[in-house]
Amino acid sequence: MFPKLTRRIYLSIFVIPSLFLLTISSLTIVFTNNYLRGNYSSTTASAVNMAKTNFSFHLSLMAEDVALVSEDQAVISFAKDGSSIEKTQEKLSILTSSSGLLGVAAYSLNVPTQIASNGVSGYSSLSALLEDGRLEDFIDNDETAYFFWIRFTNIPDNYIFLSYDDSYGVLSIVVKIYEDDQVQGIIVADVNSETIYRDYFNFNSYRSINPLASFIISDEQYLRYSGNEDYAQRYNLNSDYSQLVALKGGYHQYRATLIEDYDFYLITSDSYYNNANLILFLSVGIINIGLITLAFILAQRMVKKLVSPLDLLVDKIKTQKL
Repeated sequence: MFPKLTRRIYLSIFVIPSLFLLTISSLTIVFTNNYLRGNYSSTTASAVNMAKTNFSFHLSLMAEDVALVSEDQAVISFAKDGSSIEKTQEKLSILTSSSGLLGVAAYSLNVPTQIASNGVSGYSSLSALLEDGRLEDFIDNDETAYFFWIRFTNIPDNYIFLSYDDSYGVLSIVVKIYEDDQVQGIIVADVNSETIYRDYFNFNSYRSINPLASFIISDEQYLRYSGNEDYAQRYNLNSDYSQLVALKGGYHQYRATLIEDYDFYLITSDSYYNNANLILFLSVGIINIGLITLAFILAQRMVKKLVSPLDLLVDKIKTQKL
């Protein structure tokens, strides 16, 4: 009999408080989620930058090791006239024993000959390698000491006596062999991709971030290994890197950074949806359901306490009149 009073009670005790609660909760979720995402993003960026720095430093050390071998007299003799083959192969094989290299090959610029470390076969000729103009530019550039080269063609068939799939690509360190300031040959040292990704771009040990899928990319092709091949099928890696950085799908974010001094990019992808987000959403949801249910119960009780006696009173008055 008192619908307006009933509506006012529900409006003041249930509807308005519920809308206020939902508004505050939504704002809390948005601001907290943005904070968590920003904090997570800065944490992952720091981790990636540190990994990139360590990787660059490691590559420089490996290049120095290869450069030391290039200064060996036997290696210089091989580059100059093709002699000292056995000693040169011994020096090259020593490099692969402890530095994470798959194989090492030496090429002479003076005679049509090349030699590789033990376990390497099917390596290409120098003329085939020079089809990539970047290698020729490196040889002609007196100011460049090392050339870090990601390639997907003219890769040896076997490393360490095991067949190698060209589609995986290989990162090579190229160093010149000098005598009397004249380039006599080059050494091409192929780095193990598994070692690169496992030792420098494996973030599974980080508790504060989710594992990242990492890709080293050159010429729109990525350096594969057993841990990123499945991820690559989910992402469009053959796109402009600046667009890939801005691209966000679901809870995934992408980050592309140029590895300084090298002609390739590091791209990482990860999910910023973590336990903190889940706990936040569940907690706010449970609290909202509880408070809204409580408000509804209070509204019902207030209606029963205030409106019901009035209804009874009106009924009595009507009965007495009758």
